[in-house]
Amino acid sequence: MQKKAIQRRRTQSPSGTKTMNTPSPSPVFLPEELIAVLLSFLQVKYLIRMKCVSKSWNSLISDPRFIKMHLHQSARKPHLALLSMYQKRVITVPVSRLLQNPPFTIAADPSYSWDFMYVASFVGSCNGLLCVNYHAYKISEKSSLHFYNPATRILSKKFWYSNENLKNMYPMKRYTFGYDSSSDTYKVVMYGLFSDSKTKLNGTRVRVFSLGDNVWRDIEDITVAFINHDVYFSGSVNWLALENCFNQLGTWNYDSKCFTLGQFVILSLDLGTETYTRLLLPRGFDEVPHLEPAICVLMSTLCFCHDLKKTDFVIWQMKEFGVEESWMKLLTINYQNLKPISWLPLHLSEDNNTLVLENKQDGHVTIYNLRDGRVDRIITSRAGLAHSQNHVESLVSIC
Repeated sequence: MQKKAIQRRRTQSPSGTKTMNTPSPSPVFLPEELIAVLLSFLQVKYLIRMKCVSKSWNSLISDPRFIKMHLHQSARKPHLALLSMYQKRVITVPVSRLLQNPPFTIAADPSYSWDFMYVASFVGSCNGLLCVNYHAYKISEKSSLHFYNPATRILSKKFWYSNENLKNMYPMKRYTFGYDSSSDTYKVVMYGLFSDSKTKLNGTRVRVFSLGDNVWRDIEDITVAFINHDVYFSGSVNWLALENCFNQLGTWNYDSKCFTLGQFVILSLDLGTETYTRLLLPRGFDEVPHLEPAICVLMSTLCFCHDLKKTDFVIWQMKEFGVEESWMKLLTINYQNLKPISWLPLHLSEDNNTLVLENKQDGHVTIYNLRDGRVDRIITSRAGLAHSQNHVESLVSIC
């Protein structure tokens, strides 16, 4: 009788209804491949913290394959990297925040600054890395390259180089930065006008610095002069250039009265083969622009932009990179609501309603509403913005 009473208590609730003993839930195990995919959507600051969860997670997040997967996801969340000349610091900000209202305060990165004895300039941004060139005030002193990841706050060592062995080159030299996927190598390209009194040759001298070898190499000189801006795109460095113009452009000044339409060309340097390709500009580009034109990258395509008759700002898009017949007009913006100055497009929103532009004269960033045809706001900073670069967050590092 007592045994039956015990069994009855196990099978009945206090109200007298029957209950069943349910087993505790089993733990759910996700395959590592799925964990990697889920983690790849997170911001870098959270991934750095998650390295401390376990040895396996630390190994996963540090794996080069995961770093590439995360980089692919980050490309959908563009940033801008801004160089503050007054504070001698780097500023990074998500484009989504730039488009938000109300405006916000731009703060400099306190973890990265440079010596006041040097003049810093952006060489470029590639795969989440910023390359900054430190120019010495004196030609006899060495300059240096630094590679910095603002998301991880990892700074590379200094890569020093001498300015004294750049024979016959004009003092004004420019630099750009990109990635060669065929050799998994980051490269810096230096270029500048030269004049050789012995051979009586003029042109542009080009040198390449490959990380890993850490040496500068001369590659083929070219007979074009580059206009101010260059972009890295699809494994290549691209310049807007002028042919047969060394008598007019010895000081890098742009004067529309000095050039003809046929002199304008885009020169593309493949970082893998280190060979050049000339690309013609759109057929609709039929008049030398009054203001300095430029090239940029918008919506993952190479674009060309220029002034038109001092009344409009025009942007062309190369739908298929390297195919000259694929040029098509993307935007025409009337100067009625936009000042007729030299503009550099930085970002076009996915809905094509908002264009982010840099004023090349003062470095200020303008948010232009394409739908309503008006300037939403101008973003300035007491930090003294001097250079802007398109940028993405990543885990990539160079030690």
